[in-house]
Amino acid sequence: MSSIARKIFRILPDRAPRERLIVGSRLEASSTESLIGRGQSDAIYRALFNSIDQVVCIFEVIFEVIFDQDERPIDYRFLEANPAFEKEAELKAPVGTTAREMLPDLDVSWNEIYGQVARTGKPTRFEKYSPSMDRWFDVYAFRSGAAEQHRVALLFDNITARKRREFNAEFLDEISLDMARLEPEKQILAVVAKKFMEHLKLSRLSLIEIGDSLDDAKVFFELHRDEGALAFDARRRLFSAFMTAATLKQLASGQIVAVGDVQNDRRTASFSQAYKDFDVGALIFVPFLGDKGVAFVLVANHSGAYAWRGDEIDVMKRFAGRLWQRLEQLRYARALDELTAESERQKRLYEAILSSTPDMQFIFDLDYRFLYANDALLKTFGLSSLDDLLGKRLSEAGYEPSLAKVREREFDTVIATGAPLRSQEPFTSPEGQRIYDYIMVPVLGEHGEVEAIAGTTRDITELKQHELALLEADRRKNQFMAVLSHELRNPLAPIKNSIFVLGQPGIAPEQAEHAREVLERQVDQLTRLVDDLLDATRVEHDKIQLQKKNLELNELVVHTVEDYRALFDARGVGLEVVRASEPVWVSGDWNRLAQIVGNLLQNAAKFTPSGGLTTVSVQSDTAIDQAFIEVVDTGLGMSAETLAHIFQPFMQADASLDHSAGGLGLGLALVKDLVHLHDGSVSATSAGIGKGARFQVRLPLKLSLATPPPPEAASYDARRHRKVLIIEDNPDVASMLQMVLEHKGHDVVLAHDGPQGIAIARHFKPDVVLCDIGLPGMDGYTVAQTMQADPELKSLLLVALSGYAMPSDIEQARQAGFDHHIAKPVNLDQLTQFIDEAPARH
Repeated sequence: MSSIARKIFRILPDRAPRERLIVGSRLEASSTESLIGRGQSDAIYRALFNSIDQVVCIFEVIFEVIFDQDERPIDYRFLEANPAFEKEAELKAPVGTTAREMLPDLDVSWNEIYGQVARTGKPTRFEKYSPSMDRWFDVYAFRSGAAEQHRVALLFDNITARKRREFNAEFLDEISLDMARLEPEKQILAVVAKKFMEHLKLSRLSLIEIGDSLDDAKVFFELHRDEGALAFDARRRLFSAFMTAATLKQLASGQIVAVGDVQNDRRTASFSQAYKDFDVGALIFVPFLGDKGVAFVLVANHSGAYAWRGDEIDVMKRFAGRLWQRLEQLRYARALDELTAESERQKRLYEAILSSTPDMQFIFDLDYRFLYANDALLKTFGLSSLDDLLGKRLSEAGYEPSLAKVREREFDTVIATGAPLRSQEPFTSPEGQRIYDYIMVPVLGEHGEVEAIAGTTRDITELKQHELALLEADRRKNQFMAVLSHELRNPLAPIKNSIFVLGQPGIAPEQAEHAREVLERQVDQLTRLVDDLLDATRVEHDKIQLQKKNLELNELVVHTVEDYRALFDARGVGLEVVRASEPVWVSGDWNRLAQIVGNLLQNAAKFTPSGGLTTVSVQSDTAIDQAFIEVVDTGLGMSAETLAHIFQPFMQADASLDHSAGGLGLGLALVKDLVHLHDGSVSATSAGIGKGARFQVRLPLKLSLATPPPPEAASYDARRHRKVLIIEDNPDVASMLQMVLEHKGHDVVLAHDGPQGIAIARHFKPDVVLCDIGLPGMDGYTVAQTMQADPELKSLLLVALSGYAMPSDIEQARQAGFDHHIAKPVNLDQLTQFIDEAPARH
């Protein structure tokens, strides 16, 4: 009948008053009206009328319009309809019934249209959707018969499929615009997924990203119609829990799986409970294939059974493809942005590092031309911009031509070997003569070929200087160790000989006295050496604590000079003092300032030959608030090289000079450190070897009228005898100390460990306890704490004896309960003063 469908059949009217018409699709109005009443026989008309059954055809329907008393169309009754109409409209035996009887919820607008045609006789053509039939129709309506019959004939075409295709195309265009203008992914999904669900009237829509397999699936978006909620998460789903293996294989191949009834479909029936849990009656899986298989699956659901239409499946497929491509585009764009941002960050970081480092960074091409140079390198060449250096060779940039040739040969070596090269080179820059350490490395291409030469150059001038300084310090340290060994051995020989002499029977009194004097001098020398070492250590560890007070510098210098006059007399060296005309006030530690002057005097005595002269003077300059102490000798003097290092530790004068007085090379270093602790400075000058030396100490001048207390002379009553307990584990030290104190008239008892000492103290009840710190078992701190806790011993005088004399050691002794701390070897005058000042307990 397809050929007939494209022709116009004219049928003559029969004897009945009805007018019948059958036409093909797309019939013009004028032609249609001319056919009415022109039919041939009723049999031919009926045969043709009933034989048209193709959906694409336009069908004839003849009905009369029913009007109410107000001439308003309220319904219409079917007078005649062919089988194709019944099939297409899904209306069974419509002839003789009204439209409202067959379709109670039919839109009343149809009545208005047909009533208007029946009243006016004016035909109309329109496209209209029938919600009750869920169909779209292309309708041509015209009057059939006399006006008073109210009959209307319809020629209509079911255009539902076309309309759905048009709507789907418009919808896809709309969401494509949404996807193009929206971002990020969540905003796109929130908008287009909701529109998609409304377009297809879905109950649920899920978007699932696939990993290595369909059982590595992540639900990254889901929208529920009833719950009205958006879900962005990363829940996992196993597709194998929702379909058979064969169906799973079908889906994995990229085929769409549409199930209209999950409870009864053989592909899903065995998983019906899983679908019930999700309130799913019908569903469709739409896969999107990527480079490695299924990349994305769109899952659409209805809560009840549903027959999926072809146009729905088609629009889902198109929607899934466009959506996934847009999401991937955004992901790629975001990844590119992140990569670009990271690249820019790395570039900024790299440039910041290169611009801030003092090392010079460079890159050369294979023609030895600059591709890059950092700020440090530009500064070395005296350039301000990289543009001034790009494309130039070293010789063109101001590098010394002969050295440039050497560098280029090194570039050739790196290119030929593909290996780094490192070397050092002196270079004259705008900053002067410098020494550089540099390394060149090959920049390798994709296939291992050398594409460029990069490198770093570091200024190691200061490092080299430090290395030389360390070597010099090491040399002086080795020299110091040799001197120390010599200086320590020197006193030991006369000490040992004096002991031997004193031990001989029948020794003459004058020999004994001489031996005693030798012992005293040598012990003093050893004590001074040890004190210098201890003071050097204290300075290095910042352990010297000054006891500052206002003092008059003339007074201090005079007292100190008198203490050292015997040394100068013994050497035959003159010693003079020149006082300032006015009092000179400073704030300082009396003992440490006296040590400064004493060390300078010892240095002068050591290097001034007999018959020479040393002059000590005090001056002040109120204009600059400075006080001066100068020590000038007529001794051996110093070379310029020696002057440059004279205040460094372990520094000794020229080896050719007289070293008979000994020393460790620490005295002047201590002078410098102690002066700095007083916020002053010290300098040394000499006209050269054999022309003497001048040392000048500068101290801040303090204007004050306060009179400093004169140095307290040791005053004690030798007639006051005390009971003394000595706790010392070294028998020689203990017995000799006992002999000295008994010689001074004290009652002395010995103990060789802590518990024994505590027991003796409770029985002996001493006035003074002299206790070694480093005792075996119970140390001296514990002994002091035990005695302080005993009411019978608490009031006695406790004096610590120790070889450790750092400020921290003295403080620890004080906290343990000791009243005084004396460093070994014991200063007998100081010890005697402490003992004589102790109150007698009995």
